[in-house]
Amino acid sequence: MKTKNKTASQIVAIKLTPKQFRAGHAPGHLRDEFGELIIEGATTDIEQTRLSHLSGRLWHCADVMPSSLCEAMELPQGSSYAQGARHLRAMHCTETEMAN
Repeated sequence: MKTKNKTASQIVAIKLTPKQFRAGHAPGHLRDEFGELIIEGATTDIEQTRLSHLSGRLWHCADVMPSSLCEAMELPQGSSYAQGARHLRAMHCTETEMAN
């Protein structure tokens, strides 16, 4: 899914209740978009914001990431989307601390 031609409100808007994504499984379209943004690289501010938002949505997702996504994130094969989301958040926090 290409996000470059969408507005910020279209990209960030998701109609899911917290109960839907806290149960250990997230919808496939969220997992797919997360993977695409990681593999292709979130280069624009909108894409980076979207990736951060998706990380929060996948925080409790126990589904296993594809091996290509694990490799791109430098995580062990068989890592879950929750592990990927937490790894991404930890990397972002480390980069922010180093910039200060």
